[in-house]
Amino acid sequence: MESRQANSTERFKEKKDALMARHARTCCGLDFFREYTELIDGLLLEMFDRAAAERGVKDHVALVAQGGYGRRHMAPFSDIDLLFLVDSKALRSRSAGWSRTFFIPCGI
Repeated sequence: MESRQANSTERFKEKKDALMARHARTCCGLDFFREYTELIDGLLLEMFDRAAAERGVKDHVALVAQGGYGRRHMAPFSDIDLLFLVDSKALRSRSAGWSRTFFIPCGI
């Protein structure tokens, strides 16, 4: 899992660098917000789907974007606010702490 996560994170960083360079030339902030948010969507959904499937919780957990990310206005160095909705009855033992295991070390 770590290798796939590292590859995902590296691809994200490359795409982010290219996006920032392109927008430094064009200076269109609203387009940047939209494109950067879409880039983050791709990475987080890939990581979330993989981690949830590996832990057998995919049908019992939802990932919800909050804050600037939820409004689709992500600035280049903003934090990413996420909310996990968990079906606690279905996941009493399996859900404990699983979200910390794949988002904290992702390095974005």
